[in-house]
Amino acid sequence: MKYIFLAIAVILTILSVIRAMTLPDQSSKVPVIYWTTDPNPARTVQIELFHKWLIKNGYVTKEGTPIVELRLDTANNTAQKVIVQGVSGVGSDIWDMFSGPTVRLHNSIGLLEDVTEAGKELSFSPDFTFPALYSDLTINDRQYASLAMSTPPCTG
Repeated sequence: MKYIFLAIAVILTILSVIRAMTLPDQSSKVPVIYWTTDPNPARTVQIELFHKWLIKNGYVTKEGTPIVELRLDTANNTAQKVIVQGVSGVGSDIWDMFSGPTVRLHNSIGLLEDVTEAGKELSFSPDFTFPALYSDLTINDRQYASLAMSTPPCTG
């Protein structure tokens, strides 16, 4: 009986090593930004455009590749998974939020970062969208969310 157990353990170990050696390489030479979103085919195009934008605007390594890599995480896009992964320290860097209450909830549990100054500097502040959305993007006049698009500043 112990020889059967030993044989099974050896076979499983060999198969595990083979499987690990055939997995696609998940490492990256640059920092990876994970985006939790829906599995929409347009996301692949958006990621390609983002990488092209990085190159066009000079955000490149010495080799001429983008300084960051954006990867999709479409398996963890439910509200519960975003929160559980976020508070445990393994959540995505970017995720979709669809309303002001979600922004306030995620901020109250420490998942969001104040991006007010970056928003002003990089043109994604609430001034660049519709005034009615201000309360959905900010808390106490500090910006914690952004629309996924940039538009010219709204004048009211």
